[in-house]
Amino acid sequence: PAEEPVAAIARVEMGLAALNAGFVNAVVWTMIDYPDPFLGYPGGDTPREIAEHEAKDRAAFALDQNYNKWGVFRWCDEKRDYSARDDLYTMGYLVKLFRKGARHLPSETADKDLRVGAVTNPDGSCSIAVVNWGPAKTVRVKSAHRLAKPLRVYEYDSANPPHSDFNDLQPPKGLVTPKGDAFEAAIPARSLTFFTTDYTDRVPSPVSGVRLEPAVASSVSRLASSSRRLTWAPSADAEHVYYRVYKDGKQIASTVATSRPVDGKGQYKVTSVDTWGNEGK
Repeated sequence: PAEEPVAAIARVEMGLAALNAGFVNAVVWTMIDYPDPFLGYPGGDTPREIAEHEAKDRAAFALDQNYNKWGVFRWCDEKRDYSARDDLYTMGYLVKLFRKGARHLPSETADKDLRVGAVTNPDGSCSIAVVNWGPAKTVRVKSAHRLAKPLRVYEYDSANPPHSDFNDLQPPKGLVTPKGDAFEAAIPARSLTFFTTDYTDRVPSPVSGVRLEPAVASSVSRLASSSRRLTWAPSADAEHVYYRVYKDGKQIASTVATSRPVDGKGQYKVTSVDTWGNEGK
């Protein structure tokens, strides 16, 4: 589909089709469209040849023929745009919840609007994806996998795609509790919903040693105007993945680093996020 929010669902549908057809693996190819430094490049290093080469680069920038146009992240230095495309919020959970080494669970549906895929992961958890191309509805899912606990629900609604300024995956919408081998859930129109037992409810360990330090000036830093640097001790939590940084209660960053340039005004907090998306206090 031409619309990006809908195309993001279609790519997952292709992945589920490959899974259900018995493919061992599949690839989503993304284009990285940087200016081609060899397009018409004279190959020399004289001032004239270098000037011609630089002029071609500038022309490519002016025509917006640069940077990643089709990847999951935009990575556009020129516009300082590093936001994620909608694919992150669909493919991200397909990759996260349908693990390497998982066992495929055959699926079928009588509803022509639905596409379904499911796996049993190596750790015994179960993940189910339901694509709904029709109107909003309540679905009943019966699983061949034993559902020993409530399933987390992660939703992608193409009419209102998730978004994070820091490219964090969307949080769970909630839980559905199975009755025996089945459960029911309401899903939006033109949407993708993941149901999974691949999670652990826990609170990651607090981040210690949070303090403000003077910023270190650097000739190559783009953040030279920052007056302070926030630092903290590395997390010792065995399930730690990344940190979230808050200023006056509002998130200002997600990072794997143990420091962050800040303006030094206000109150700061750093939390740990673990493998299952749980956040510490």
